[in-house]
Amino acid sequence: MHELIDKTNLPIFVTPMGKGSVDETNPRYGGVYIGALSTPTVKAAVEAADLVLHIGGHKTDLNTGSFSFAFSASHTIEFHSDKIKVRYASYPEIAMKPVLRKVIDGLDLELVKQKYPESFCWPSSPLQTLQPGDEIEHAWFWPRLQSFLKPNDIVITDAGTAFFGLLDVRFPKNVMSINQLMWSAIGYSVGAALGACLGVRDMDQEEERRVILIVGDGSLQISVQELSTMIWKNLKPVVFVLNNAGYTVERFIHGPEQEYNDINAGIFYATI
Repeated sequence: MHELIDKTNLPIFVTPMGKGSVDETNPRYGGVYIGALSTPTVKAAVEAADLVLHIGGHKTDLNTGSFSFAFSASHTIEFHSDKIKVRYASYPEIAMKPVLRKVIDGLDLELVKQKYPESFCWPSSPLQTLQPGDEIEHAWFWPRLQSFLKPNDIVITDAGTAFFGLLDVRFPKNVMSINQLMWSAIGYSVGAALGACLGVRDMDQEEERRVILIVGDGSLQISVQELSTMIWKNLKPVVFVLNNAGYTVERFIHGPEQEYNDINAGIFYATI
């Protein structure tokens, strides 16, 4: 995929589940496409394309902006692990890897016409200042996280405010994003961070790879005991807990004012 991007110099976008799969420092990287929830420039660029190469896409609800993808099947070629779809025709038992290889090797670059500028203008949010005692809000947190990240970091987010805030953060080189939008199981991220820490240790990469966990206070309730396991195993992730005063995603799905979506909200100071 990266070879195809480099050879064609075409613009590249990712879906939420594809965050971190391409080099976001590439000037041809345009951002995250999530249907109707995309930023206006991303939405316009993707949906005006004459041809979309959709590589390894999962059309789940959260990955498609509640199924609001708006590029036509007549302008789309889909590459999957078990089939290739060209417009409305499906070719089963043909995997993407050998097909991509043939596309790259046989591509006539004279026929590839670029429709977009040489580089995209990445939207930048102004850094807000806080006074002592001010609440930390999402508009303040995410732009600063972008400057906090380093190459080779592993960023793990839970489904909900933690993950969707990350979509507008541009990653440095080789940052891995681990998320769970397939089944949207809240609480997944804490155990995933434990596993990532153990994997980094097993590969002797603790010096050059930080594991960064971003989790809402509601999701944390599900698997908070794994923080104890991290301490027991002397693991040192960076942990950000977003104090949303309850199960925010569940409020949007069902019961925005219901007491069962409340939790005992505290103020979190410490990271481990």
